[in-house]
Amino acid sequence: MKLKWNSCWLIFLFFLPVGLATVVCDECRPLDLQNAPGIGIDLTLDYGTASIKYRNETFIDVAKIKGSAKYIAAMRTLAEDAIGTLAGNLSSLPAVEYRPPPRAVTLLPIFPNLTPRNLYHYALGHIQKAIPIFRPATVISPDPHAMALTGMFLDLKASIIDFDPLIFPFIFLSIPDSIQQSSYEACTRFQIAAQQAGLELLRPCTSASRSTLYYHYIGDCFEETDPDLSCRGDVKMPVTISYTSSSLAASRIRRHDGMLEIPHHSLDLNLGSESSLRKDQEEKYWASVKKSIEDVIGDEEVDALFLLGEHNRDPRFREVMKSIMQERGNGNRLGEITGLSRKDMGDGLWYGARGAAVVARRLMWHGGESSLPNAWCEIASYHDEL
Repeated sequence: MKLKWNSCWLIFLFFLPVGLATVVCDECRPLDLQNAPGIGIDLTLDYGTASIKYRNETFIDVAKIKGSAKYIAAMRTLAEDAIGTLAGNLSSLPAVEYRPPPRAVTLLPIFPNLTPRNLYHYALGHIQKAIPIFRPATVISPDPHAMALTGMFLDLKASIIDFDPLIFPFIFLSIPDSIQQSSYEACTRFQIAAQQAGLELLRPCTSASRSTLYYHYIGDCFEETDPDLSCRGDVKMPVTISYTSSSLAASRIRRHDGMLEIPHHSLDLNLGSESSLRKDQEEKYWASVKKSIEDVIGDEEVDALFLLGEHNRDPRFREVMKSIMQERGNGNRLGEITGLSRKDMGDGLWYGARGAAVVARRLMWHGGESSLPNAWCEIASYHDEL
C-alpha cells in the first residue's frame, strides 16, 4: 500500500519537532576531549597554514607549507570551477562520495548551520539519491583532486604533531571564499582528503572570511553568549582582501538581522602578486586591482578591513588599500580599517588558520551539540582557572 503525498507530509511534520527539540544526551563527552586544543587549517591556492589554540587562550602558529605542483593544480581547478559557477555555469566537477567514519562521541548537532544554502544541499542530496537522473556520475575510483589535497593535509598534520600529539584528530578547515560559497563538490573533496590523511573535519568547510572574523571576535549576534565569540554587532560591513602569489580575492560581508552574510565576493586568478601584468604594465595592474576590489565593495561604506594572504604586507598593495578606504571607508573606524586596531593580531597570513582554531577549540569543548548533557556529566570550565 502506497502512502499519498499528503500523508507523507503529515508524517514529516509530525516528526520534525522531535528532531528540532532539545533533548538530553545519551552519553557524556570525555573530559580529555573538552580540554583538547583546537586545530585550525587554512588552505589557499598556493600554500596551507595551521594554528593551534589551547585552553589557556594561547595560540601557536604551527607551519606555512608551500603547495606541491599537484596541490596547486588541484586548487586552481577547484577555483576555476567556482568562478564558472559564479558566472552561472554548472559545476564541471564530477560528484564524489564522502563516507564519514563512525565514532562513539557525537561532535556535530542534528542540524548544524541551519541556513537556506545547507537546506538546499541537504534536500538536493536526497533527491539525487532517489532520482539518479539528477545526479552526475559518482566517482568510485580515487579522485585525483582529493589525492593532491591529501598531500597537503599530511604535511600539515606532521607539523602539528611536532607541537601536539593530536590524540583527537579533529580539525576545523578554512578555504577561499569563492570555492566555499560556490562549489559543494569541492567541499566534499576536502572532506575526503582530510579523511585519507587520518583527520576529520569538524564542519565540511568554512570561508576564509568567516575564519578571519572569528579570530577578530566578530560573529553572528545569536552567538553573543558564547564564551569564545562575541557578537561585535557594531561591525556592520567588513571587507576581507586576500593577496597571494596567484590570486586576488575580495569579499564584502554584511549583517542581516544580526547574521553575517557574504553577498559579494570575487576571485581573480590573473591579479596575484606574480601576475605577468604586474611585471609588464605595473600601473595598469594596480588599476585593475583597485577596480576589482571596488566592484565588490560597490557603494557601501566599509567599517572594517582585513588583509589576508602571504603578500598582504606588500607596500604598494597597502597603498592601494589605503586609497580605497579613504574613498569608501568609515573614518570613525580608521583603526580597524587599517587593520591595526589590535597589536596582538599579527600578520594576516595567519588569520584563517587562527580563526579556524578558535572555532575548533569551541567545538572540542562543547561540540555544538543540540542536546543537553546529563546532570552527572563532568563539564570542564572553558578557560583555565587563574
